[in-house]
Amino acid sequence: MTADCFALLGLPRRFAVDRATLDGAYRERARASHPDRHRLADAAAQAAALDAATALNDAYQTLKDPGRRAAHLLALRGIDSSGLRAPAALLMQQMDWHEALDAARRRGDAAALERLGAELRTRLYACTARLENALDGEDAAAGALLLEFGALRRLLERLADEEVDA
Repeated sequence: MTADCFALLGLPRRFAVDRATLDGAYRERARASHPDRHRLADAAAQAAALDAATALNDAYQTLKDPGRRAAHLLALRGIDSSGLRAPAALLMQQMDWHEALDAARRRGDAAALERLGAELRTRLYACTARLENALDGEDAAAGALLLEFGALRRLLERLADEEVDA
C-alpha cells in the first residue's frame, strides 16, 4: 500500500496544492519530527524519529513536483503510472515536436524555437488544467493526461537546454 503523502502533511487529496501551504505544513511537521529533538531518547525512538522524518521529506518532495504529485494521486487509486502507455496520437505529436525542435536548431531559427516554446507552454497550461480536473474528479483519462503532461515538460526542458547551449 502506498503511503498517503497528503495525509502525512495534513493536506487534502487534490492535484492543486498551494506551494506556501505545502511548505508551511512541511516545516511545521518537520520541526516536530526532526531527529535532533529525539537525540536523548532510546535507540528505538531515535530510529522511529528518523523514519518519520524520512517519510515526511519524501512526501514533501513528491507533492512539490506536479508530475510526481499526479502519479501519487493515481497510485492512491491503485494505478501504477509507470505501466501507462502513451496513445499513438501522443507519440506521433511528440515526434513532430522533436523534429520541429531539431530543424529549428539546425537552421539556427530563434523565432521558430520561440514559437515552439510558446505552443508547448500553452499546451502544458491547458493539459495541467485538464489533468487537475481529471485527478480531482477521478476521471479515467487522468493517466493519459499525465503522460501528455510529462511529455510536454520534457520537451520544454529540452528546449530550455537548447537555448542555454546556443
